[in-house]
Amino acid sequence: MSPLDQNIDAKLKRSRKELSRNAVDFLSLDIETAFTFINVARTATEPEKKLRNQDHARRAYDKVGELAERLPLSPEQYRQIAEQRSNLKAELETLGERF
Repeated sequence: MSPLDQNIDAKLKRSRKELSRNAVDFLSLDIETAFTFINVARTATEPEKKLRNQDHARRAYDKVGELAERLPLSPEQYRQIAEQRSNLKAELETLGERF
């Protein structure tokens, strides 16, 4: 492998690692946001507000699942997101969501 090819290969590996880290950060932030929606739904006094926020949390749960399958995550990163998603699912179930 030529020095140029080695340089390109090294840059590609760094880019993949960075993409993977950013993907985990993005998915984790989406899950955190979903928990915020759950908290708002729990404290809402208006049924419409409760349902709207519950729906937002459920959509985040679904979307994180879809993206986790398509993004370049390591097995450890995938487990991390799956664990957070499992906790989110449990909280959604307390609000009456069915899976």
